[in-house]
Amino acid sequence: MLDQGEGDFVVIGEAASTGELLALVARERPDVVVLDVWMPDGDGIQTLRALLSHHRDARVLMLSSEDAQGYRLSALRGGACGLLMKVADAAEVRAALVDIANGKSLFGEKVEAHALHDLTQRELDVLRLMARGLNNAKIAEALFLSGNTVKTHVSNIFAKLGCNDRASAVLVAWKQRLI
Repeated sequence: MLDQGEGDFVVIGEAASTGELLALVARERPDVVVLDVWMPDGDGIQTLRALLSHHRDARVLMLSSEDAQGYRLSALRGGACGLLMKVADAAEVRAALVDIANGKSLFGEKVEAHALHDLTQRELDVLRLMARGLNNAKIAEALFLSGNTVKTHVSNIFAKLGCNDRASAVLVAWKQRLI
């Protein structure tokens, strides 16, 4: 875990398990959390989801030893801000940390677009109305759907995009210029 100091980053703690990570983030509130895709106690993507369920505003950089599109997509869907290869040099790591600390994503449009391709046309319609600030009842009215159907579409959107809330889903769609 890192905390941005005087023009540089400082390691403020290390965690060997999901439980340790959650406690450390709660106590220290870092600007950026660096999380391995593989954790000693399990899957790093599951750890990412657990972290973001407790700390929605956490900014997370995932690390991987393999450059697979599947890892990038899983990290994006899980709510990470980026994924970097473990072989990255110090300048790449620093640039990634600065970007993430400043609210940027490192996935790029190709990875984010791939996540959006999984959405059905109706889910995209619901997502666009969510972006306009409509609640489920208003979306149902606009699309001539039942409230339960809209609720199902919203849940599917969250699952497919790896988002925990409407704002995150809308942000991904906005980055892809869908809204």
